[in-house]
Amino acid sequence: MQRAQEEEEHNLPISDPAIWVTLIMFNPPSLWIIINPCDLHDPIAQVFTGEHIDLDNFLKTVGPSKDVHAHDIAKDPYAAA
Repeated sequence: MQRAQEEEEHNLPISDPAIWVTLIMFNPPSLWIIINPCDLHDPIAQVFTGEHIDLDNFLKTVGPSKDVHAHDIAKDPYAAA
């Protein structure tokens, strides 16, 4: 593996056939990305922390301040998760 890493760093083809077999059998590595929006501005996260927000008649400009949002998320990390 170390030799394959060195070859990769020098932009050389990987010479170890066992590594190529592994790629053929198990496919190349996948990249998993999880998009995590900021909980401080998410009204659903605020509802989970106990804020009473009417999501059916939600107005972005009405409700707790950003400081209250930050305090709610900080005091209840379980709800934020």
